[in-house]
Amino acid sequence: MRVLLSVYGKQIGGRKEVVIVAEKLKKVECDPKCGFMVQSHDEKEVVEIALQHAKKAHKMNITEKDVKGMMKDA
Repeated sequence: MRVLLSVYGKQIGGRKEVVIVAEKLKKVECDPKCGFMVQSHDEKEVVEIALQHAKKAHKMNITEKDVKGMMKDA
């Protein structure tokens, strides 16, 4: 599993506070014959790109719910 770590720091009094935010990498893969795969830390981006691919490459009108059902952690 790959995880994106974002580190944010801010000065509080005499010490620095560090907050680490971890976001999982998400992916959607098409049929192996097609070979299409999209992955991103942004789930919305994965959904949008997968919807565009389904429509353009396969002339399929699938829903956001369909794509989320196909989505896996990368």
